[in-house]
Amino acid sequence: DAQRQADEDHVTALVGGIKRKGPRRQERPLVTSAAAEALRESSLRHLSQQVTELGSSQLKGHEKREYDAKRLVEMGAKAPKKQKMPMRMRIGIAEKRKFREGKQREMHRAMGLKVSKAKKKKPQKRSRDSGLKIGLVGMMKDGVVRISRRERDQVTRQGTKKLKHLFKK
Repeated sequence: DAQRQADEDHVTALVGGIKRKGPRRQERPLVTSAAAEALRESSLRHLSQQVTELGSSQLKGHEKREYDAKRLVEMGAKAPKKQKMPMRMRIGIAEKRKFREGKQREMHRAMGLKVSKAKKKKPQKRSRDSGLKIGLVGMMKDGVVRISRRERDQVTRQGTKKLKHLFKK
């Protein structure tokens, strides 16, 4: 409030001592608190985008391609198809990338920068669907009763060589 008064005194000195007539009106805020919050949020988002764009100028290789593709998708373009390559080659590239990231992580840690912990993937357990058990024989899967050869042979009594001696006449 004292600063405002000092500013007004400075302005009146510049204008030549012209004073206002009548009482001062109370100043109303130009924007509501919700609008101010939204404006602040959008300005922070804009600043964040600018920082990201500035940082992206230093990207190289696959990181730059990924960033460019991400920006295109944000603007409404279709996501690019993944590059096709043999699985062994893709695994090798992924391992090498992981190795390089680990090396870079160690370098950052040695420089004293704060480094987030590496993400560890948990192996996914494959669910094995055994289907529905129907009676003594077969499994129900995809609407079809599936019977193995062994089960078929047991039912028709024409078992393997080991079982044939049991059913001789």
